[in-house]
Amino acid sequence: MDTKATLGIVLALLEALQREGRRPPPNLLVAATVDEEDGARGAPAFAAWIRRKGLAVDQLAVAERPCALR
Repeated sequence: MDTKATLGIVLALLEALQREGRRPPPNLLVAATVDEEDGARGAPAFAAWIRRKGLAVDQLAVAERPCALR
C-alpha cells in the first residue's frame, strides 16, 4: 500500500459520514492490498476472495499509483 495518504483520506471520510449519522451503501468494502511491486499477489488474492464470497462488484476505485506491467 504505497498510497497510505489515500487510505487515510478514505477512512477519514467514512469517519465523517458516521459522525453525521450517514451510512455508505451496505456493500462498501475498503481493501488495502500489498505486494504490488514484488509478485503482485495482493490484488489477485483480493479478487479470489471476492469470487469465493460471491460478492458483486459494481464499481471499483483503485487508489494506487500506476506502474508499468512486466
